[in-house]
Order: sequence, then structure tokens, then C-alpha cells
Amino acid sequence: MVYAAGMGWRSEKAYEDAEREEWRRFLAAQPPLRRLYIRSRRVVMFGLLLAGLVVLPILLLAIN
Repeated sequence: MVYAAGMGWRSEKAYEDAEREEWRRFLAAQPPLRRLYIRSRRVVMFGLLLAGLVVLPILLLAIN
């Protein structure tokens, strides 16, 4: 992913590493139930996306 024009791969990697570390620290600072909520919400959204990718083609085939 390119964040700015002319940003090299090392700069991109350093930026992504900093973002990842910031997210890790944010999550570590949250109470346990909030962390569980954040993680479970991500899992549910991923599951819905995956289910949509599987179910939608089946429905489209059933309609035709």
C-alpha cells in the first residue's frame, strides 16, 4: 500500500510497523471485555463478508 508519492518500500514498511505497534498498544490499554468486543466484532464482520461471498453466488445461480 502506498501512502505518499515517492515513499520507498522501507518507508512503507516502517509506517506499517508503526501503525501495527500503535494498534497493539491501543488494544493492550483496553479493559479485557472491551478487547473481547473489538476482536469479536472483527471476526463477525469477516464472517459476514465471507458468508456473503459464498451465499451470493449460490443465490444468483438459484435465481437463473
